[in-house]
Amino acid sequence: MRQTETPAYGKEKDGNEGMLYTFDENSNVVEEKIPSETGDYKLLFDQVFKAIRGNSEYFINHNDILGSWLF
Repeated sequence: MRQTETPAYGKEKDGNEGMLYTFDENSNVVEEKIPSETGDYKLLFDQVFKAIRGNSEYFINHNDILGSWLF
């Protein structure tokens, strides 16, 4: 079985969760662990390759990229 076919492929190890800090109605800090979503960078690289070769449009357009700089 290839690594990409295992159930754990694309999952972060326990303890690598992100931490979200928010405030409750009494202005107390609330911590929440946010697990990473399962991902696969090969899919991203495939989309980049196809966009460079002209076989498909890139899934992020210039408005999305520029919009992120405005905030």
